[in-house]
Amino acid sequence: MFVIAIFAEKMIVDLCPSPPALYPFYKRGNDTVVVVDVFRASATMCAILHNGATAIIPVADIEEAKRYKSEEFLVGAERDTRKCDFADFGNSPFDYIREKLQERKLCLPQQMVQEPLRWGVKARNYM
Repeated sequence: MFVIAIFAEKMIVDLCPSPPALYPFYKRGNDTVVVVDVFRASATMCAILHNGATAIIPVADIEEAKRYKSEEFLVGAERDTRKCDFADFGNSPFDYIREKLQERKLCLPQQMVQEPLRWGVKARNYM
């Protein structure tokens, strides 16, 4: 995921390739924030729906994903590049095959997607 901040006063364009770690250092007043998700989150969600899942429920954290798991939902979750012990899938689009997803609902904790979205709420413009 990339966050691109465009500063109107001087037309400064900064590319922040690691938003959780670096965005606070790029932040200025009167920002326009553009979030471009070119990595696994959006590709994974497309694969999930393409392979027959009936719904994707995005949740804020692992604890909430565990609650959905206890209610018979499938769960896709990783932390530190490893599939979580309780999860059915990791974060790779290649994990999500039709035989396992057909007519099922799936829960995804998407911390990397949600945090930049929260930043954009405070920006002057957000795309």
